[in-house]
Amino acid sequence: IKDIASTALSPEQQRTVLLAGPHKTASTSIQDNLYSWLVDEKDSSGLIADRWVWPTPIKEFLERGCNVTDDDVTRKYSLIYWWMQRMKKKKTQPCTHFLNGTRRHSMDEDEYLDFFRREFQRQWEFGNNLVIASEEMDIIGNGLSTGRKVMDRVLGLLPGNIDDLTAVVVYRSPRSEHLQSIWHQYSAKTKENLTFGEYLETRTDAPNTLKTLDSLHLAQTFLDRGLKVVLVDMAGVLGRGYDMSQVIACDVLGADCDVNKHFLGGSNSSPIVANVRHKPHSITAEQMNQIDDAIEEYDCNYVSLVDHTNLTILHSYALERVFEKCKSSADGRLMNRTELTIRIKDIASTALSPEQQRTVLLAGPHKTASTSIQDNLYSWLVDEKDSSGLIADRWVWPTPIKEFLERGCNVTDDDVTRKYSLIYWWMQRMKKKKTQPCTHFLNGTRRHSMDEDEYLDFFRREFQRQWEFGNNLVIASEEMDIIGNGLSTGRKVMDRVLGLLPGNIDDLTAVVVYRSPRSEHLQSIWHQCCMEMESFEHYLTMSSQRSWFPIWYLDSLHLAQTFLDRGLKVVLVDMAGVLGRGYDMSQVIACDVLGADCDVNKHFLGGSNSSPIVANVRHKPHSITAEQMNQIDDAIEEYDCNYVSLVDHTNLTILHSYALERVFEKCKSSADGRLMNRTELTIRIKDIASTVSRIRSSPDPALRNTIST
Repeated sequence: IKDIASTALSPEQQRTVLLAGPHKTASTSIQDNLYSWLVDEKDSSGLIADRWVWPTPIKEFLERGCNVTDDDVTRKYSLIYWWMQRMKKKKTQPCTHFLNGTRRHSMDEDEYLDFFRREFQRQWEFGNNLVIASEEMDIIGNGLSTGRKVMDRVLGLLPGNIDDLTAVVVYRSPRSEHLQSIWHQYSAKTKENLTFGEYLETRTDAPNTLKTLDSLHLAQTFLDRGLKVVLVDMAGVLGRGYDMSQVIACDVLGADCDVNKHFLGGSNSSPIVANVRHKPHSITAEQMNQIDDAIEEYDCNYVSLVDHTNLTILHSYALERVFEKCKSSADGRLMNRTELTIRIKDIASTALSPEQQRTVLLAGPHKTASTSIQDNLYSWLVDEKDSSGLIADRWVWPTPIKEFLERGCNVTDDDVTRKYSLIYWWMQRMKKKKTQPCTHFLNGTRRHSMDEDEYLDFFRREFQRQWEFGNNLVIASEEMDIIGNGLSTGRKVMDRVLGLLPGNIDDLTAVVVYRSPRSEHLQSIWHQCCMEMESFEHYLTMSSQRSWFPIWYLDSLHLAQTFLDRGLKVVLVDMAGVLGRGYDMSQVIACDVLGADCDVNKHFLGGSNSSPIVANVRHKPHSITAEQMNQIDDAIEEYDCNYVSLVDHTNLTILHSYALERVFEKCKSSADGRLMNRTELTIRIKDIASTVSRIRSSPDPALRNTIST
């Protein structure tokens, strides 16, 4: 600790920090906020406590008769913004002429840059630290002569030596969302009405597109010139609930902050958030994942960065995952930028046309937020004046309520009859529950007992009607998890459901949710069925002797495998990954599966509910110890290893992978032969739970106390 402390900067040791973007990594917000926190409004080169300044030569420009106004452009964006406007010959360049004595003089590049050199030197001689910021600085990483020229000129302007310089570069993920945000900005600036797919096919070879994405190459370029580099993982910052501007102020500039990275100085109590744009697009979730994979494969060119002595990574999250994946999948040569551009174009060219229809089956299983998803999607999809209403992308929630009512069925327009769609109703019939919605209907004037085929024909007609209107169908119920029970009933349900649907197998996507920790999924099943009747311990130890221990509720991966085996596309949603990023499950389905109009935080911008419904959340204490819950997790995850090959299936898309990635990595590293089947898993869980009784009867009070602990 003494050695570390002894290397701390002395008050006299000065620094220059270059905030280099790239574009669309919260750079404008960072610049706006740091400007407001650094600058004393009475002086455009004001100070904060640590003597950081935002140096711009506005006063000298004004004194020399330049056409400079004291507005956002001339103050916030510093050297590079102005210079880049000159290089691009934009009319917004701040000073084309200045006064040389009494004569108006046309300014060349060297004269222009001398204004900045003098201001930098002046502030440095005052003992100040410099912040020089612009997303335009990402041109340094373009790999062309223009980038090298900008680097040379910038370094030539700065006082001090190379050891005093730190470049800050931001890495944004998911990588496809960074690319999407570049498209948003391109559309706003050019007014070209290109879809995201068209942009990817026709504009990704534009010079600014990939250099804007290429944070790691930008970092490498600075390192190669001897600068220190701070690489900020944007996903890690936002995932911890921090603000990007405040992280720069706290962790880079060393400002006075609280433990939550709230900068305690500055005039703004809340940071500014700038340039957030939203626009729907036609690229599917599967294609977005493929684009992520392609860009991350390209990023593997820079995996050696982590060992560079001059690199510091702040709030690593996505970077850690990407670099681990690089190490585990290293298989030779990596893509260059040209090959990445071609790969992205190829992925985009397979985009669905607007006329291509889809049916999505939301298959649960139970206790994976399925009721909340159904409640929310129903409210977002259905026009209340018509139970088969539309949203912009022509998705419908098809239920034949009108025909049921017309035929005299005992149907009421309540939650059960509207939200839970085909499978709920049918399963109630198969279980002979009283809640089945239509046991008889009118055949002419005679009351007629309805058989299964007649019942399902109501749905077949409604599905076909909506399909012929050109709509996409959402058919949802957690009851659909019976398809994965491995029994004849499951196979029958699969056959009947597929037989009802219009279109062909290529139009079908099943959505399955994987919930973890696995023991909590099991605990939630107990909450739903039995917590008022028996303890969790009793429920587990009696599991092999009862009918209410449907192991297939837990078995998301077998359910996914079952759909894949029948030729369907499957989207497997990692619930832990969704919630860990602060997203809502219903909104992820709307945004990433149905392609609804959403913001970058997966907030669905349509629908009558501003906040999603959260349903069927139950809690009750239990006597199973934390150690036993961990053992149950290990047992179920060991069983899940039966399905590790799923990740290579061409029809499978995994959304927001987190727990699944960890489980499958563990499977690969610990593969040692035969895996458990379902019966063996049930016995293993029962054996783990039965140790509670043995602990409770132990003469050792410390051991008995572990139960309550």
